[in-house]
Amino acid sequence: MKNITISLFLLWVIFAGVSVSYSQAYCALRDPEVAIREMYPEATSFRSIVRVIDKTTRADVAEVLPPQTLHFGELGRHTLYIVKEYDTTIGFVQVRSESTNWGLMEVAWAMDMGLRIKDFRLQRCRDKNRGKIEADSFREHLRGLNFADLKEKVRSDGDGLIPESLPIPAGSEALVKSLVFCGLKTLLVTELAWNEDIGRARANVWIKGTEVDRVIKVTGDRVLHCKDFLPKLVQNGIERVGTDLNLAAAEVLIFLDKENELLGLTLEAQVKIQNAEYRSSWNISSDFSIFSVHVDGVGLDVQRLFNKIEGKRLDEYWNCSSQIDLIAFEVLVFCQEAESII
Repeated sequence: MKNITISLFLLWVIFAGVSVSYSQAYCALRDPEVAIREMYPEATSFRSIVRVIDKTTRADVAEVLPPQTLHFGELGRHTLYIVKEYDTTIGFVQVRSESTNWGLMEVAWAMDMGLRIKDFRLQRCRDKNRGKIEADSFREHLRGLNFADLKEKVRSDGDGLIPESLPIPAGSEALVKSLVFCGLKTLLVTELAWNEDIGRARANVWIKGTEVDRVIKVTGDRVLHCKDFLPKLVQNGIERVGTDLNLAAAEVLIFLDKENELLGLTLEAQVKIQNAEYRSSWNISSDFSIFSVHVDGVGLDVQRLFNKIEGKRLDEYWNCSSQIDLIAFEVLVFCQEAESII
């Protein structure tokens, strides 16, 4: 009887330990204040949001990044750090682990408001080549990359890197491969698990005076299937729908207050300018005027042309005299239709 009691007690200790470890964040910053200060010298504060990464997230990652996936040991509670400079959110930090030839590597990834890599730090890594990829000369090649940019470094079979897609230091090929896949999973999981938190943080940067209560995402394919969308454009002489703006892959975030009143919208879409594609972000006010536009990677002269349309409303775009006017009109009608279907 005594032996049975001891055995039951040992089993209870084991399972209690498993339960406690699962309830804690699987991967978090070991010294948040120091790590965040290193990657965001201008930061004045931060807060953390814990979300559960479950089998659904794992399946989503496997669908987008085959044959890569999350290990079952990675499921559980994870932490996203929201970094602020006074009252303004300036970025995010998340720690993720990845298998290497020398065991698990833990990487702290800093991301800007557009979920582009700002920097990274190796929190744990036993590989003798870690110093080569920690060098600023290598980290510089990952800074500014978003998920799509980083995925372009991966072979079509999804199981390795395209040769010469990155200047890999000699001897660190396997470590860089693990790092790239760790970065891809971090960017993807951050968007999947903390989408509403990120949307709210982005909105609060430019929507002032009223707190954003709800964030609703509407995908481009839903809007394109609206019966009123295309006729609105065609009746105004716009027949080149989607030629300069990839609406099918666009996403609209709709921001509402506690009374479900519209506060504003943000549209993210690829835009074609002078035969090159760029990622664009449009903040649209509740009266469907253009609050701000940012196009990644364009020259200052082109960005200035987009800045000139800020403040214009939908009713000012019935006659489009330039390519940018046409793009702006499509964006505003697209956002109006997105808001109408929620």
